[in-house]
Amino acid sequence: MASEKRKKKSSGTAPAQKASASPPATTSPPVSSSAGTGERGFFIFSVGLALVVGIFIGSFIPQILVSPREKATVASPQPPAPPAPASAPAPEQAQQAQAAQAQESTPQEQPIIPVELATKIARLEKAVLQDPDNPRSWTELGNLYFDTGKPAKAISAYERSLALMPDNADVLTDLGIMYRELGEFEKAVTTFRRASSVNPRHENAMFNEGVVLYFDLHRSNDAMKAWQRLLAINPAARAPDGRSVSDILKSLR
Repeated sequence: MASEKRKKKSSGTAPAQKASASPPATTSPPVSSSAGTGERGFFIFSVGLALVVGIFIGSFIPQILVSPREKATVASPQPPAPPAPASAPAPEQAQQAQAAQAQESTPQEQPIIPVELATKIARLEKAVLQDPDNPRSWTELGNLYFDTGKPAKAISAYERSLALMPDNADVLTDLGIMYRELGEFEKAVTTFRRASSVNPRHENAMFNEGVVLYFDLHRSNDAMKAWQRLLAINPAARAPDGRSVSDILKSLR
């Protein structure tokens, strides 16, 4: 009986010993290292995508914040202010006087006036104050301003002379030259044409008109027409440098 009990006891404990010797394998698969790498890559991709989207949206922020008024200003700019009418010379004379004062106030730009001319200018300035209705005094004063390099003052004197004697082609021609000195090219052309209409044979007026049209306004066709009118009254007309006007026209064609 004792031997049978030992056999039963040994047979009952055998499975337990066998189980402890070799434990059963788990059914859960081990975590792969490649899975962690994929999660990190997806996270980096998500962050990069978020940055790109943020930059893309941010680029439109300035346009979104633009006010309707600013858009209207960009789309429809305000037209430039109209030029001052030609019939109102007072503001232009004031600007010319200011420009002349600015030029004359600079010591290095002041022309050196001989004592004799300075004396004549002082005498005529006094004369026009005493007798402002004398066109000849205004013309002589304008000529002195012309010769001493004071175009703004010359223009003022010539205009006073023309107000008293409008049909003086010589004064009109000198006035046109002074307009050119101040860069008033359109006015210069208009004044030269007015001189040639007063005197259709005034060669200097027609030649000067062509000079301003060609060199200053770059209107070569109009310049050639002015010089052709000059040749019609004097085929032998010459420029101050001695070249014939006909040769000048040939070189331009």
